[in-house]
Amino acid sequence: MMPPKASSFEVTDASSHLFDQLSFLWATLQFKNMMDPNNSSDEAHLAYHSVFDGNPFPAPMSQTGIPGPFDLMMGTSKVIFMNLMAMHFDATIGTFVNTSELNAGIPQAGNEISTMNAGYITMVLTKMVNEFAGTPLEQMALNAVNTQASFIISSLQDSNGGFYNGYVLNDGPASSAKTALSQAAAARGLYAAYSLTNNSDYLNAANAAYDYLISTFYVASQHAFKTELNNDLATYKPVTFAVISG
Repeated sequence: MMPPKASSFEVTDASSHLFDQLSFLWATLQFKNMMDPNNSSDEAHLAYHSVFDGNPFPAPMSQTGIPGPFDLMMGTSKVIFMNLMAMHFDATIGTFVNTSELNAGIPQAGNEISTMNAGYITMVLTKMVNEFAGTPLEQMALNAVNTQASFIISSLQDSNGGFYNGYVLNDGPASSAKTALSQAAAARGLYAAYSLTNNSDYLNAANAAYDYLISTFYVASQHAFKTELNNDLATYKPVTFAVISG
C-alpha cells in the first residue's frame, strides 16, 4: 500500500547549509557512479549492471526511454551542484561559504567558511568533475576545485603549515585555537585536488597539513589525537573520528 499523500508543504527554514548540500551531492554522485551503465572499470561495476537492468531495479533511460535511478541520480547531482554554485559560492573572494539564506527568492550568501567545509567541498567537487567528464559541468566543477583549493592555501594556512579553523570574508582567519579536525579536513580536500589536477602546490600543502596534524596533535603514548591545540582535554564526537580517519 502507498503511504498517505501529503496535501501541502510549508517551508519552515529556508536556510541552506554547505555541509548538508555537499553531503547530499556526495551521496548522489556515488549512487550515479554505482549505477552508471557505461562504467565497467572493475568487477564491482560489472556486478552493479545486473542489479540495474530492470530486475530488481529499473534500467537507465538510454535502454528503456524512461528515466531510471541512474538518470535520477545524475539529474539530482546536477541540480545540487548548480544550487551550490548559485547559493554558496562567492566568486569575488573565491570560496564557498557555510550558509545561505533566501530573501524574496534571492540567495543571500553568508560571509564565513570553515576549514572543514572548505576541505570537504573541494573533495566532493573532484568527484563531480569525474562523474560529469565530457559535459559543460566538468569545467565548471574543475574551476571550483582549483579556486577553493587555492583559497585554502592562501587564506587558511599559516606560516607553520597549520590551518586555521575558518575565515571571515573581508576580515581574516579565525582566531580560535586550531583543531585536529581542521587539519584533517584541509588535508583531505587538498589531497583530492592533487589527485585530480597533479598540481604539486596542493600536494605540498596537504602534506604540511598532515605533518602538522601528526606533530602537533598526535599523542603516541595514548594512540590518540588531541582535538584542540594546547589543550590536553580531548573532546571526541562522531564527526571528530570520521574526519580524522578520513
